[in-house]
Amino acid sequence: MTHKPTHQAQALDALTLPLHGRQVIEASAGTGKTWTLAALYVRLVLGHLRNDALLPPQILVMTFTDAATAELRDRIRIRLSQAAAYFDASAQNRTLPQGLKPDQFLVSLRDSFDPSLWPRCALQLNCAAEWMDDAAIYTIHGWSRRMLSQHALDSRNLFEQTHLDNAEDLQRTLVQDYWREWFYPLSADTLQHITPLIGHAPDDLLATVQGIWRDQERTPKTIEAPDTSPTQLVAAHLAWQTEVEAKATHARNLWSDSVWQALEAAIASKAIKGRGITAPNLARWSNALKAWIEQSTPIKTDWLNRFATSELTDKGWADATGFAFFAAVEDYVAYLQEEPETHKHIALHAAHTIGTAYKEAKAQRAAFDFSDLLQNLHHAVMAEDGRLATAIRQQYPVALVDEFQDTDPWQYGTLNRIYDTHACTDANALVMIGDPKQAIYSFRGADLGTYLKAREDALEHNPLALHTLSGNRRSSDGLVNAVNHVFTQTETPFSSQIDFVRVSAEGGVEPLAQANGKAMTVWHIPCGEKPTKASTYVQSMSEAFANHMAKLLNEGVAQPGDMAVLVRGQQHADAIRAALRERHIPSVYLSDRSNVYKSPEALDLWRLLRAAASPRQTAWVRSAIGSGLWALELDEVLHLTDHEAEWESLLDRFHQWHQMWQQQGVLPMLHHWMHSQGVAQRLLAHMDGERRLSNLLHLGELLQHAAQSLQGEYALVRFLGEQIHSPTESADAQKMRLETDAQCVQVITYHKSKGLQYPLVFVPFAGGFKTETAAKSSYADDDEDTSDKEAPSSIEEDMRLLYVALTRAQRALWLGMAETYGDISGDVAKGTLKQSATAKLLKRQARGDLATQLNTLWGSCKDITVQTLPDNAKVIYQAPSESAADQNALTSTRTHHSLWWTASFSAITRGLVSESKRDEAVADAMTDAQPDVVATPSASATPAPEPESISAWQTFPAGARYGTLLHDLLEWLSQNNWPVANDNAPEWAKQAWGLLLERKASWLQLDDAPRAQLEPWLQAVVQTPLPLQELHAAPLTLRYLNTEHMWPEMEFNLEVSHVSATTLDQLIQSHVFESTPRPALQARVMQGMLTGSMDLVLQHDGRYWVVDYKSNKLPSYDPNTLQDAVLHKRYEVQYVLYTLALHRLLKVRLPGYDYAQHMGGAVYMFLRGIHAEGAGVHLQRPPQALIEALDRLFTGNPDTASSR
Repeated sequence: MTHKPTHQAQALDALTLPLHGRQVIEASAGTGKTWTLAALYVRLVLGHLRNDALLPPQILVMTFTDAATAELRDRIRIRLSQAAAYFDASAQNRTLPQGLKPDQFLVSLRDSFDPSLWPRCALQLNCAAEWMDDAAIYTIHGWSRRMLSQHALDSRNLFEQTHLDNAEDLQRTLVQDYWREWFYPLSADTLQHITPLIGHAPDDLLATVQGIWRDQERTPKTIEAPDTSPTQLVAAHLAWQTEVEAKATHARNLWSDSVWQALEAAIASKAIKGRGITAPNLARWSNALKAWIEQSTPIKTDWLNRFATSELTDKGWADATGFAFFAAVEDYVAYLQEEPETHKHIALHAAHTIGTAYKEAKAQRAAFDFSDLLQNLHHAVMAEDGRLATAIRQQYPVALVDEFQDTDPWQYGTLNRIYDTHACTDANALVMIGDPKQAIYSFRGADLGTYLKAREDALEHNPLALHTLSGNRRSSDGLVNAVNHVFTQTETPFSSQIDFVRVSAEGGVEPLAQANGKAMTVWHIPCGEKPTKASTYVQSMSEAFANHMAKLLNEGVAQPGDMAVLVRGQQHADAIRAALRERHIPSVYLSDRSNVYKSPEALDLWRLLRAAASPRQTAWVRSAIGSGLWALELDEVLHLTDHEAEWESLLDRFHQWHQMWQQQGVLPMLHHWMHSQGVAQRLLAHMDGERRLSNLLHLGELLQHAAQSLQGEYALVRFLGEQIHSPTESADAQKMRLETDAQCVQVITYHKSKGLQYPLVFVPFAGGFKTETAAKSSYADDDEDTSDKEAPSSIEEDMRLLYVALTRAQRALWLGMAETYGDISGDVAKGTLKQSATAKLLKRQARGDLATQLNTLWGSCKDITVQTLPDNAKVIYQAPSESAADQNALTSTRTHHSLWWTASFSAITRGLVSESKRDEAVADAMTDAQPDVVATPSASATPAPEPESISAWQTFPAGARYGTLLHDLLEWLSQNNWPVANDNAPEWAKQAWGLLLERKASWLQLDDAPRAQLEPWLQAVVQTPLPLQELHAAPLTLRYLNTEHMWPEMEFNLEVSHVSATTLDQLIQSHVFESTPRPALQARVMQGMLTGSMDLVLQHDGRYWVVDYKSNKLPSYDPNTLQDAVLHKRYEVQYVLYTLALHRLLKVRLPGYDYAQHMGGAVYMFLRGIHAEGAGVHLQRPPQALIEALDRLFTGNPDTASSR
């Protein structure tokens, strides 16, 4: 079928297209818009068929996305370089560079210049190519911002403005202010009545206001300020409600048994007649009426209206006029239908008031949002003096605007003023390149009507301004013919103003070798008595298409990355991806809304970070390890949470991650968590593991960047939560990425696919388009024309969307069709027929004609096959084996250590890094919490003793958190003269102790039993005499010490110069418990500072002692078990270093200091054994020779080996 073109278009010749005035290029899909734009750019640089040559900064090139801008810049640079090389080789009569194959355009362009000018042309083109980094190639928003900044005076704009990053937060604050001003003063009863009008919360009002702003900003116009306040509107609405209730009450008062009997009689005698009026319906309506009267049950207004006097008499019951009740019902319904548009007017008042406040707030901040850029430039350009328009036109004599079908009234209004046909000369040109058949972004503000107006304006000034590209370089001959056939079966598939121009295949693309030899395959589900349910349609198509894709892959026809499945949205994407996953076919979903913050990994990461920020919140820790990101099986999670040792170990690791987060940042912490917990390996074992792992790392990068402007871990957790719940569009940095996505089947939305191409394309849900038209905004101004016949409906945009979908394929295309609810409605004979986009293409007239129309209209094409949807058994994709065997990753054989470092006991024994006194205390507690390897009776000898038989405190929880708790409490007690065991302690000290104990226990979420143990235990610790007779000293009782003779938490720093940890280890082992095996120290060289903090240094019995508290849970607290624990944990290294530090201190502070006389030794208190024989004390005074040898070693004296 042929259709006479609406406008006379010229076949475009890139070599002769006039480069002055206004030109419109309409290029169908795949016909080379970008190639054409680059060719025109080359001509402009050379000044071809113009009076002047232009430089890259003088040629304005605009498109609508950053990605398209980058692609345009690269394509133009390449084109300029190729042209420069071709002209240069031609000028010097040299062989063309390898790989350069000039097309007919370049050959003809060169030949149009005199050979003597070729060297100059080559120089111009080469300079332009090198100048491309400064070329004026921008997005429309980027260009607007640049113009407002460069021409600040002419635009009456600030020289410096910042982008408002938190626009929605500011809007929400202003909405809350408005809510407080207008709605807080209202009474509770009034608020209850108007809640349906204003919403339940400020966020409801914000969503409404944002919708109004979008409607108002679609086109430049003046918005009048509302003249009625919300208070007045609410009062008027309440008055109307009162009157409505009064009329309802009046009607109910007129109800009587006689009215009901008369109504029943009329129904029984069939006195009430009419379309749709049946006995069952009348019974249902009358029963609902009776319930409304007698019980105030809500009733549908149209049901109630059926009992108005005029309705009843029209339906044949003349006696209805004799009952006042029916007249009262009619009066009530009529008044009910006069409900004031309170919601609309309150919303408009809020939009205007909040919008004004928003503009003022942005002005105060010298900030702008994206809508400001277009609107501010438009207002500035439209100034009567025209200075800014003139300045920009002089700066950019020529503008090339790509994807012009996506323009809006603001953008075109600006360009129309700058390149006004009355102000332009032959040096000026505005070239608009687009395809109205691909105008699919109305939801973003794009306005097809604006494009059509721009085209009309150009044709009005120059009837030859419209040009078309008709050579398709994307698809095979068969596909081009098939698409031509589909869109020429109806006279006006798009609209009366948009022509479909047949294109020819010029790309030489090889077709796919298929059994049926057809380029386009259409599968359809046979229609039964009723349309196919949506769920059945989606499921059936997903299964069949996934089977066929698996079959093609197994045959080696294509790779997964060659295939694309086009869908409308998330629901369809999930269905087809689930079917592909069942067949082991990898896929990825690509959407403009693919925001990594919206991925499941983001929510799981929030759970993890919340737990790492507050490791004492055990419920949050459980939530984190049970998340999909941790990827543990259920039995593994239960094992962790049900076994005390495993659980305490896990909590300790969360404390480590918390410290690492504080010290190094969130990303290093995440990397450590992933590797230490084997997360990456578990994730990669899943089919979509690579995607999940990529999302996790991507989120880590984003959070590390965000943390630079946030204070603390909790702020970052809150930030992540806000991003997850934010409805804003995805920024480029937030879009999900994965390099191997290219190797997967691309499941992509119709909108996202625009501009892309794939060898094989599958559109399984092409039959899912509906007949509904787009709803008009309810907030349109009263004087706005709402009867515009040419306003695009959703059907017309669906048609354009379908065109985009059918023109992505290069080699083969598959469609899935079915008769679904909403694809066709009405009656052609009565003129009420409504068709969806696919129904319109197929000229469907009635339900049940899909198969006939498919075979008649589309099946008649030699390149299209129409078949019933195949019902094959599931086909599993057998992926080819890797050509090369997996190799183990290389691992480092050496460890790099910094030349200067701060070490501690924990660092040289366990490799734990601590950067503060608190870190060292936690590190020590973590060391104490590690399971002890000590000699225990064999399992077969005797049953394990009950914990209480070992120690009264054996049941107190173990772990770093609890060890730190005991240290903190004992430190406080020592600083405040032991009030827990001192009846004469000041009252304030007792109160402070009680508050501290309660706060610490609550913070750790201690159960009642361990909480009750704390105070008695600590009383025993400070009151029990500690036996020191091994070192010839009197027993030590902590409670009798006063502040003059003890120094809690004494810190020290020892300078260390090139001391090997191995040498240190050998020296200690040769003096302390000689020949007794123990773990080796961390192998490294210490250079810097050796630091530590001693729990308690005290003077007792004329000597100085180091006391250290240990919370280890041991099977016994006899001397041999304590010694085994000391050696296993290498505590002897710790107390040797502590003794060395005290030795150095006494040497410089105590006159006449003598080690043998003044050094008492190390008292290591294993707190759980305080009631055991020996009070759980491990006592040791390192030999003087060892301490003096270490003193010399640390000062750099090489004579250390003989110092025994």
